[in-house]
Amino acid sequence: MRQLGGAIGVAVLTSVIVLNGPVSLVAGHTVANLTAYRIAFLTAAAICLCALAFSLSIRDADAASTIPRRGSREEGERRTAPAPAA
Repeated sequence: MRQLGGAIGVAVLTSVIVLNGPVSLVAGHTVANLTAYRIAFLTAAAICLCALAFSLSIRDADAASTIPRRGSREEGERRTAPAPAA
């Protein structure tokens, strides 16, 4: 699921840059349009703020079933650990 979120984020930010024009013509030379990149950065910040607001709305009781228990993980690591070499 993380890869999908990253792919959507890159697609959105790339679309923002393309819509604003990634380059501009200054004195007959093409240069990077820094305004487009600033707008993309602000868009990323806005997405982060929306994600923060959404994450704060999740109750602990709802998330409890998705959190792995510490004891079960540590026991699993002990069982799968290789024996020391003699």
